Amino acid sequence: MIVGIGLPKITSEQNLLKEYFDNTRENGYDYAFTYPSMIKVQQAAGRVIRGENDCGVVVLMDDRYMEPPVMKLLPRHWRKIKFVSDPYVLSSALERFWEKNAD
Repeated sequence: MIVGIGLPKITSEQNLLKEYFDNTRENGYDYAFTYPSMIKVQQAAGRVIRGENDCGVVVLMDDRYMEPPVMKLLPRHWRKIKFVSDPYVLSSALERFWEKNAD
């Protein structure tokens, strides 16, 4: 489970980075905060499956993953994301997944 999108702390270094990109490319907030956080999310998800025989589920716990600017930063093969807002629906979906993929 990945809780939140893991934005970096607001520090003077991150603010300098944001300012730099605001002045050179626009979207400084994305370069300083959003992009690094989404890289961390993908790295964390990559720890679920290490080998070709591994099977797993990544649960992204944050409504912000449904926002179009964040969705477009996810890998294409993640576009099949199933959004649930009820823990019982999540539990049922996970049970079905593991029943289907049990060895």
